[in-house]
Amino acid sequence: MSMSQDQNKASSLDFILQDIKNRSESYLSTIYALQAFIFVTKEFCQLEKSEIVASIGRRMHYKLNPKKPPCTPDLVIQLHQREGIVGEAKLLICENKDERWNQYIEQLKKYDTELLGWWTKNYCIDETSLVWITELAFSAKLSEFIQEKISTGAIKFDRPYAILEFAKHQRAQEFLFLRTVTGAFPNPIMAKVFKDGIDVSLERMIFENQEKKFYDAKPQDVEYIMEILWQNIFTQEVFSDENENVTFDADKKIWYVPVDLDVLTKKLQNLYGSDGSKNREVEYPQISWVKEALNKFVSIGLAQKSEIDREYIINFKKFTRPLEKFATLINKKKGSSKNKGKQLDLFPEHLLQSE
Repeated sequence: MSMSQDQNKASSLDFILQDIKNRSESYLSTIYALQAFIFVTKEFCQLEKSEIVASIGRRMHYKLNPKKPPCTPDLVIQLHQREGIVGEAKLLICENKDERWNQYIEQLKKYDTELLGWWTKNYCIDETSLVWITELAFSAKLSEFIQEKISTGAIKFDRPYAILEFAKHQRAQEFLFLRTVTGAFPNPIMAKVFKDGIDVSLERMIFENQEKKFYDAKPQDVEYIMEILWQNIFTQEVFSDENENVTFDADKKIWYVPVDLDVLTKKLQNLYGSDGSKNREVEYPQISWVKEALNKFVSIGLAQKSEIDREYIINFKKFTRPLEKFATLINKKKGSSKNKGKQLDLFPEHLLQSE
């Protein structure tokens, strides 16, 4: 391989790594934005905190068509027995703008009806409003897009709605900024708080709430889940005095960590997501997400399937930058598979058939 080919390959990998990092950061920031909206509503909008109930990912049914499959908004907040908010959070939605944005508007429009599933005796609520939470980079364009659809009559919302933008920034500590771009909330205090914009301390928010790393939307990149498993779960298993099943190979400097798919999924849900144990709550991360990550470890040589059903053995090593390591190994594996396919194509099909 020539030097220019090596440089092109390295440049391509850098581009892939940066994309994965951007999407991972965007995914986590979206979770923070959902939590921050709930946090601000409880702490700064002069509402009775004891009456506020909220859920990130909740199954809701349609009152006019209860047999229709339920919807699962990213955000459901009940302010009191008569008023609630239903919302969606979308990340990096600039891709394929018209087609994708139309899909997202149609999704929000599905919530513009009477929904069943609130924390009331009859599961109904008198008044609802809609909120769309999106990244600062796309909020103005999205607002213009929706306003144009409304002005041309392409879409109409029967309920009050607001588009909120968010951005994470660093001062002495990390903050998440939330502000209304267009629309407003019926509650005048909420309307003013979000119109003016408000900074939320991530340290305080996480301290007072669960540290979520997942919500009901699957991360786009499996490397995101792999890094959380490696850094937050497997590392703890290796250095825990209570885990007697972990063995260490001094020559290879590898810890062998047995993990059960179901137990591992439940641990991630309890620590960083939702186990769906409460009525109408959804599970995340889903077991299929975790299984995909474990199988990817197997494919790049960092794990193997155990003889025990649904169990894997992790070949644990210390990595300085695990996400980059996994992305590099996965990309290398893909390149190897493509080259193997090209080599096979050089031979006539009849020569590849066994006698």
